[in-house]
Amino acid sequence: MKNFLPILSAGLITLFTVLSYPACMNRSSGSQEDKAGQGKFTVDQLQADFRQFRQFLEESHPKLYQFTSRRTFDSLFEAHYQMIHHPMSTQEFYRILIPLVARVGCGHTSLWTPDGYWDKAPQRMFPLGVHALDGKLYVIHSYNQHCPVKKGSRIISVNGQNVETQVNEMLGNIWSDGFIMTKRCRRLNNVFPYLY
Repeated sequence: MKNFLPILSAGLITLFTVLSYPACMNRSSGSQEDKAGQGKFTVDQLQADFRQFRQFLEESHPKLYQFTSRRTFDSLFEAHYQMIHHPMSTQEFYRILIPLVARVGCGHTSLWTPDGYWDKAPQRMFPLGVHALDGKLYVIHSYNQHCPVKKGSRIISVNGQNVETQVNEMLGNIWSDGFIMTKRCRRLNNVFPYLY
């Protein structure tokens, strides 16, 4: 079973945490289909993956507690585990795990959805490429050729929520070394469609 894959490179341990849900991919085991054709996984399946995710970090990450204490991490793990109380899609589960990855404070520890996930569910992705600058969000391109929003437009709110608030929340969910904000801001421009 391959949920998480450690990669050794140039003598440095680089951990890329990959969500692959091998136990969850068996549709006959109780998962449901959501509107995008992606699976809704049972609470038992998600909890099992969460426990494996936690175990992998605790047993494999060389400096898991460098920026966040063990006590705080234990509390965060428990709080996020308690969020799993109904069937969820890959994207919903990702949103539960990603803040934990960000708290590690390691630029080499990241979390990705399974290969091809976004190709199969583009309607779940935010439809605009954006650039964040000083807490503001600007459109740099559209993933949908029929989108009426013009390049360079400033986005003030999305679905009635203030963008500055959303950007600040997302910055807390982006992995970087320590809590360096410049790297998080740069990375936000690439991952905003996935985090929204």
